[in-house]
Amino acid sequence: MKINEPAGFKKQHVVNIISDQRTGVLSSVENNKPHSRYMTFYNEELTLFTPTKLDTEKIDEIEKSPFVSVLVGYEDKGQSNSYVEIAGTPTINSSQELKKQFWDESF
Repeated sequence: MKINEPAGFKKQHVVNIISDQRTGVLSSVENNKPHSRYMTFYNEELTLFTPTKLDTEKIDEIEKSPFVSVLVGYEDKGQSNSYVEIAGTPTINSSQELKKQFWDESF
């Protein structure tokens, strides 16, 4: 999922947050309600990747309603924590190149 940059956007600050955190929350839509789960995230600049198997509930949900939200960064340090919340439309990419780059058999 690629991030659009609104006015006042501080790209390097966002890149630092998403680069430093591998665990985040992916929310999709299931039966017209939010459905959230922890996921592992990787990034190339402002593009996020999250590995998953293709025969999962989250893939079914995204194919039916391609709108997601991702929350990455909060470390339980109180109000001074930095985090990134992203809403968008993901792309499912099953290329072997990405699989080699991000896949781990533990997923």
